[in-house]
Amino acid sequence: MRSALSTVLTLVVLAFLGVVGYNVVGPLVTRLSAEKERPTMTPDPYIYEEQQTTAVTTIGSDSQEEISTETTAAPMLTPLQLSLYLNPNALSDIEKLRTVVSEAAAEGYHAVVVPLKLSGGALQYQSLVNEAKECGATSETLPTLSEIATTISECGVFPIARIETISDHLMPAEYQETGYRNTATEKLWRDDETGAEGKPWMTPFADESRQYLQNIASEIANAGFRNVICGGVEYPHFMESDYEILGPMLSDEASRSSGLVGMLNAIGDATSAAVCEVELSRAIAGEEESLNPDALNLTTAMVLIDFDKFNGTFFHASERYDVSKLAYPDKALMLMQIAEEVTGTMSVLPCIRSSNLTQSQLEAVIDTMYEIGYTEIFIQS
Repeated sequence: MRSALSTVLTLVVLAFLGVVGYNVVGPLVTRLSAEKERPTMTPDPYIYEEQQTTAVTTIGSDSQEEISTETTAAPMLTPLQLSLYLNPNALSDIEKLRTVVSEAAAEGYHAVVVPLKLSGGALQYQSLVNEAKECGATSETLPTLSEIATTISECGVFPIARIETISDHLMPAEYQETGYRNTATEKLWRDDETGAEGKPWMTPFADESRQYLQNIASEIANAGFRNVICGGVEYPHFMESDYEILGPMLSDEASRSSGLVGMLNAIGDATSAAVCEVELSRAIAGEEESLNPDALNLTTAMVLIDFDKFNGTFFHASERYDVSKLAYPDKALMLMQIAEEVTGTMSVLPCIRSSNLTQSQLEAVIDTMYEIGYTEIFIQS
């Protein structure tokens, strides 16, 4: 009996092994044989390459048809370009300008911003505009625009100009139609803050003012300057009594904005190189009266950011912001988001005021702005 049971169990085990061998080992052997004849290819790591145009012959046709696949270049990061605002004294003579610009180029700057029209109205170059000569804003002893632009270009960087617009005392002193006047007496208005007699200011409402600024911006752009940054776009400080004698336009918010926008648009009509300068802290406070993206024909805004003016809490668009505990990179992210909101559809060129930043803080801010897509950044001391 024991021998018979042993024989039966042996037969069962052999039958089981036969089934396993047929269903498992058999296919494995077959696959190994096939693999030996046709080895499986392991694909290489994916590398993004530019697609090429391929010519193929169409079957059943006498002509060749060129099938073009869309050429898609591998994504490349646009190099960072830094631009430096120069101090007005850099233009005291051409050789000093060459030295200053050469130093900027050695530090890695790709462009320099040259102040060509200063607050008060003085030009730092030899202008061909007749009104500039007549009002004493220019002189034949100054370098020409060509000399300035050529000197900068020879140092390997791009020349960019900046002009103060209606912060001008010289033009209205010579051409009273470009200044504010008493509506009753037609006498030229003078401020109470620039000396005993006060000084006149250029008004953006006068066609003569706009024409003068158009002429200045045009000759600068035509001389080879990549951009003309328009600064000083603000009214002088008026006393309550001034509003009574200067007319209703200066006390009406919409009219004030319209006057500044009209002046900037006139410059924009004269040259596509014009850029509107905006200070972010003033824009948030509602003090940048010319900032009306829907009405401006200038498509680019230079946004000045002074981190010293953002140390606590502030309100923007009815929302409360607190930057008191933010590191500089996070603060830069927040402020650039707000800058994009206040400038609407305009392109933004960020400008960092670096006077109170350490080198490491400045570099951190630049890196952050570059990472979020700003490839051209301006530095102002």
